[in-house]
Amino acid sequence: MARGRRLGKVLQIALICLTIGVLIGVSSAVVNAAADGYESNETAGEAAPSSTDDLELMPQAYSISGTVTNGSGIPIVGAMVSAFKADSILPAYDDTGADGSYSISLTSSGDYLVMAQASGFVPEYYNNVYDQNLATEVTVTFSGSTGIDFTLGPAGSISGVVENEAGDPLHYAKVKAQGDDFTTYDYTGADGTYEVNGLTPGSYVVWAQASGYITEYYNNVSDSSSATPVAVAALTDTPNVDFTLGNAPNFPRWDINQDAEVDYKDLAMLGAAYATATGGPGFNPDADLNQDGVIDYKDLSILGAHYGETY
Repeated sequence: MARGRRLGKVLQIALICLTIGVLIGVSSAVVNAAADGYESNETAGEAAPSSTDDLELMPQAYSISGTVTNGSGIPIVGAMVSAFKADSILPAYDDTGADGSYSISLTSSGDYLVMAQASGFVPEYYNNVYDQNLATEVTVTFSGSTGIDFTLGPAGSISGVVENEAGDPLHYAKVKAQGDDFTTYDYTGADGTYEVNGLTPGSYVVWAQASGYITEYYNNVSDSSSATPVAVAALTDTPNVDFTLGNAPNFPRWDINQDAEVDYKDLAMLGAAYATATGGPGFNPDADLNQDGVIDYKDLSILGAHYGETY
């Protein structure tokens, strides 16, 4: 009797082992195909594929898609559409095809700013604005976001030369153009030339600035209220908007950035170098106002005594 019970126990254990073996065999045949950027195609109740060759990797749907056309509804080929999060400096992008369509693949969900730009057209943020601060964020979920379309208008430009009073070209001078919708800029090349592109038709206040020189508004005035507006037409360059910058005077040393005003910018420069000394990392001799080799409360006191002064 005892022997029979032992035999039954052995058969029970053998049956359990056989069951486990079968389950292991089945589970080894089920391959869960998952990889970064993909989801598995394994579905409950479906037969496992006979080999990995039968697997179909399903791409993730984090994406933004739409079309880019001109004002007549004609597709713009080769327009670049970029998408980025407000706290990111690395956008994802795609170029439009022959039908003007694009699809930007993304790595995560969230809220994105989207911009479209093309040669000869005004860059535009979604939804139909030129200023990033006014852009409508596009919310992306796993199902993606479609229908993010753009209609770009034709652009004009402003060009010219920036020189000093000796007639020498100024390299890397910054020229800004401010219109009703936005402000944009360009830097001069080694020959002093610039071209501010992507402008909507309209009127612009234009000015040039360079380190060591007095900022000048077009045409040869020092403030924006006296500036001569520059007209821009679609698909047209407005040339010969030139500047001759005079040397900036030497302002008192507490005007650390030499912009004729003692303000928060000077305070920020002193703060960045505070508690440093000659030869040490971060030391800025321009912020050493009492010239004792140490940037400390004494320099801060000097700056404070002249804070708000203009020259």
